[in-house]
Amino acid sequence: MAITRPTLDQVLDIRTQLHMQLTHEQAASYLELMQPSFDAYDLVD
Repeated sequence: MAITRPTLDQVLDIRTQLHMQLTHEQAASYLELMQPSFDAYDLVD
């Protein structure tokens, strides 16, 4: 069973909750960088 990936909107909501300065572009880049980790979690499951 695959893990549920966060959406861009969810990352941006978390950014606000944590009082982080993160642009939309940076949040999108973060999701791209995390994709291999998400894929690895899918393999373990």
